[in-house]
Amino acid sequence: MERNAPRRRCRRSRLQPEGAAREDVIIYGSGALVSTLLAHNLIDQYRFMIYPLVLGTGKRFFRDDTDKKALTLTRVETAATGVAMLVCEPASAN
Repeated sequence: MERNAPRRRCRRSRLQPEGAAREDVIIYGSGALVSTLLAHNLIDQYRFMIYPLVLGTGKRFFRDDTDKKALTLTRVETAATGVAMLVCEPASAN
């Protein structure tokens, strides 16, 4: 995949005329891709799935060099298995 392709695809989707069908891009577990899109303000919504399990080790989802972004929690869902899904959107710049 071309290096700038994901960024161009997201921008093209966001530039659709009002009322036109927009293409959603869903990313599962790619910290590098998320960091790239995050740096260019191309993420409209985050969905964090939190599993009730402690492993003791793991890989960070966001890189250390990622700028801090404030998020607003818009919805919480909990599955019967105890998995919680947090839906967040970038906080307004007000």
